[in-house]
Amino acid sequence: MKPLLIVDGYNVIGAWKEAKDRAWSMDESRDQLARRLEDFAGYAGEEIVLVFDGYLSDRKTRTEEEHGGVTTVFTKHAETADSYIERLVAETPRYRSVRVATSDGLEQSQVLSTGATRLTSRELLREMSQARQSGLTGAETRAGTQRSPIGARLPGTVLSALEEMRRGSGTPDEQPEQRQIRKPAASAQERTRHKGEQHGQRGQGGQEERDRRNHPAGGRNGGRGDDGRSRPGERGRRGARRG
Repeated sequence: MKPLLIVDGYNVIGAWKEAKDRAWSMDESRDQLARRLEDFAGYAGEEIVLVFDGYLSDRKTRTEEEHGGVTTVFTKHAETADSYIERLVAETPRYRSVRVATSDGLEQSQVLSTGATRLTSRELLREMSQARQSGLTGAETRAGTQRSPIGARLPGTVLSALEEMRRGSGTPDEQPEQRQIRKPAASAQERTRHKGEQHGQRGQGGQEERDRRNHPAGGRNGGRGDDGRSRPGERGRRGARRG
């Protein structure tokens, strides 16, 4: 069971310097106190009951609202916050730690007689301010030192390879000397033109081969030279030597 902190709301607001400096209305002061007590509840680990006096109000019944670990109580008409707090402390088991935040001297005496611990309004405000500042500092420290949980578990070589992939330098399996510039795929028009050039080269080569077969230059039966004149073949030269 969590320790119990009971707060006399209007008594604390009356001692709250910030509320006076900022000229908050009573409604705004109540809202600000409730919100800050919600933050304080998580830090202190206490169950908090915030009591507002409804003695002069027109409330026919007492109302209770619980939010964020804080129970806000508005007493009914003709019921003081002091009487409600005293009754709540008396009904709390003795083994449970109880603190009461109020600057009312008479109520402090009543609290001490029931075994609870008294806490002045200024002391409570100081604790709340210190807890809020500590929480902000802790959040800034955690934000500055927090690392990526995935990156922290990966080896350095894997992180380097992933960084190279992100920059487009290659795949992790490629060595630097093996990486080549990848050319873009040829378009359909370029492939068609390339095939036509290949067919043309093959046709020209076949024509030249046929010309050599039909007109062998300097063959056994003669032929024509580069100047177009007839030249004797091997048999003609042999006959000339015999004559």
